[in-house]
Amino acid sequence: MIRLFAAIPLPGEVRERLTDIAIDTPVGRAVDADLVHLTLSFFGEVTEPQGADLHAALLEVKGAPFDLALSGLGVFGRTRPRIAYAAVLPSEPLMRLQAKVAQAGRAAGLELETRRFVPHVSLVRLSGHRAEAAPIADFVVEENDAFEESVEVTGFCLYRSTLHRDGPHYDRLHGYPLGAFREV
Repeated sequence: MIRLFAAIPLPGEVRERLTDIAIDTPVGRAVDADLVHLTLSFFGEVTEPQGADLHAALLEVKGAPFDLALSGLGVFGRTRPRIAYAAVLPSEPLMRLQAKVAQAGRAAGLELETRRFVPHVSLVRLSGHRAEAAPIADFVVEENDAFEESVEVTGFCLYRSTLHRDGPHYDRLHGYPLGAFREV
């Protein structure tokens, strides 16, 4: 079994800026710059044949490149924060792409989470630090206007996630460009 998810990779300079913000948070564990991305759909544990079916379905996802707007910071779990994140504005092209990627997962026979898609980029994981996570809310309020960035999205990728003691490791398996010309 392999853990898979589809995500939009971010340019190196944007990942570095986000990591700099994360390192300044008063508690929690900052997400490593190499792991920073915008998840479109988490597919969970799948078999190798299901992964192949998923790849074939993702090859059929069509769309045009678009601009992605990141603006401000937030937290999931207001009273007991779990994750601090960079907010992503939910544009029509982004929401359409996410819906197509999720549909590709269902077409491959996978059962997906029913949670509503909230576009974000995780910056700090607070598990294990929840008792002392109250300062994160103050930090987010103080730094909310500190981050604004626009990124051109020209494709998305399928990643394998492997869990280790020091956190997850991600391997890019396939890329899916958006636009008129597609690599197979």
